[in-house]
Parts: sequence; C-alpha cells; structure tokens
Amino acid sequence: MLDQNIGDDEKLYRRVIINPNNWDEEENRPSSAVFKDSNGTSVDRAGERTEQQVIDNFKNNYDLKAIVNVKAGFCRESNTYPIYTPYPPATENIYHAEIHDSNTEKQISKSKARKLAKNAEINWINKKD
Repeated sequence: MLDQNIGDDEKLYRRVIINPNNWDEEENRPSSAVFKDSNGTSVDRAGERTEQQVIDNFKNNYDLKAIVNVKAGFCRESNTYPIYTPYPPATENIYHAEIHDSNTEKQISKSKARKLAKNAEINWINKKD
C-alpha cells in the first residue's frame, strides 16, 4: 500500500478519453471538462512507477486521446484537494486517487478545472485520433 499522504511533488495522471469535449483543438491541450466529474476527478498517483509505466498501463486499458498530469502541490495551490482513494481490493488499483473541489465538495468548479487543464503537463497524445 502506498503512503496515505500524497506529496506535493507527486504527479497525478489523468486519462483523456476520446471525446470532442475533452480536448481544446485550438490550444492542443486538455479542456476543463477533463477535470470535471460529479464524483471527484479520478486520477492515478505515480507511486513508485516510472512515467512510462503509468502511460503503458493507461494505454493498455482505454481508448485514449491523451494522458496528462498535474502535481499534487499545484492542486493544493489551486485550492483543490487530492486524496488517496485506492479501489478495494487493494490489488485492483492501489494508485487510484481523486481530486476534489474542497473537503466537502467533490466536483471541481469550472474555474478550478480550467486552471488545472491549462497547467496540465501532456505526457502522451494519441497520434491516430
């Protein structure tokens, strides 16, 4: 099991599913929609994995447009709350985490989602899409 505390330098990876609402073609970046989810924004912590291991795992399981990340510290600076939420049983996805709007609200506000999207690092883009 990973440390319950997510360090500020830890990268939180987000899958960008192929959907026109998820990508800003003009800017060639994820849109704010990528970080909006009523249940909290689902991400994977890097954990002890390399970036390539995270990318390979995501690419094997999903029909993706891209893979992006934001650092947990940037999430906190943006007044969002990254929390560690591994799926039970732990072997299913020990890297799962969520980004919430606050300690009481799960869905990230539009302005915060936009800030996360504009500052997301792009790790991989599907060239076939």
